[in-house]
Amino acid sequence: MATTSMCELSAYTVDMPMARSFGHAANNRNTAESLVLTYEHAGIAANGECAPRHYVTGETLASVSAELAQVNWTRYRDGLESSDPVGVLQTLMAHGMGDLLGTIPQNNTCCALELLAIDVLCKRLQAPVLKQLAVPAAMLAPRPFSQVKDTALSVDTFLASRGPFHVVKVKAGSHFAEDLVVLDTLRAALGPQTTIIFDVNMAWSLDDALVRCAALRERQVNIVEEPLPPRSFSALAQLQRRTGIEVMLDESLCSLSDATQAAKLRSCTHFNLRVAKLGGLSRALELARFADEVGMGYQVGVQVAECATLIDAGRTLSFLLPNAFTTEAGQSDLFFPNPIAQPSSKLDRADNVIIAPCGTGFGTVMTTAISPFQHTRYF
Repeated sequence: MATTSMCELSAYTVDMPMARSFGHAANNRNTAESLVLTYEHAGIAANGECAPRHYVTGETLASVSAELAQVNWTRYRDGLESSDPVGVLQTLMAHGMGDLLGTIPQNNTCCALELLAIDVLCKRLQAPVLKQLAVPAAMLAPRPFSQVKDTALSVDTFLASRGPFHVVKVKAGSHFAEDLVVLDTLRAALGPQTTIIFDVNMAWSLDDALVRCAALRERQVNIVEEPLPPRSFSALAQLQRRTGIEVMLDESLCSLSDATQAAKLRSCTHFNLRVAKLGGLSRALELARFADEVGMGYQVGVQVAECATLIDAGRTLSFLLPNAFTTEAGQSDLFFPNPIAQPSSKLDRADNVIIAPCGTGFGTVMTTAISPFQHTRYF
């Protein structure tokens, strides 16, 4: 039952310049676009975040805001302030947001509300999320993370400044001949043992992909990510059969239904699990369980320019998934000199490993830099 003491929950629409641009074949990003929820009650300050991308899930900051205006806030608050926070958290992680919301909104709206709920409930229990979800200490050793070479960063600068390299992702540009020069330079520098992922961001046709993936195979590229328009499941299966390339789904993977169809048609070998596009931590874990069942590989990915709770939530997911073949840690520390939040997880860029989130809840602490952004108070 909800208490009658003062409580505040607000949504901030964040559109924040990045210190450097991030580019790929489909887009060039210069600003963060996130919606951040903040909650204060009974000495608890908690937060949640989503990062809607219209080209991935069809959602925008405006659509998320419109859905938040329809939330049954009394029901949601009753769950957050229940006398049984352990039970509420267990139900949420096992079955998603249905009990807290009644109706389920689209993925990013659901993500922001779920991350906030997890943060509140774990803070009420005075426990880090990883501890409350019973992750043993042995699984909390620092985890290696991938380095991402986007089109706004030269290959020479990348090699000189971003090592050591555990796994490398290369973002496709608009000229494939130039991409091949980049890949040749990277493979020569990294040797044959380092996994290289080539991320096309849905920019190719099947005819182009058949020719280009053969060239990628010649350069020992291990995985091509999302080469075709979204949900081209039959064409992706054909691409793998004819070229021998392994495919990772990202934009085409936003639900268990997507995963089931892709597995049935043998469209891919790997999933890219990103918390925001999937609708939260519980759905990401559900898809990882499915992947384990069907023998699919997966990585823990990020949205470009996550700026608050999503940073720690994604890194939390990586420690919950020891079978993930790699993790993307994001570049919030490089993008935002005046951040709106301080993550509790840390990046050791000398060794390129993630130090596990700590503190209660996710441990993300908001800063005063969020104050100027437009916000709406819901209760």
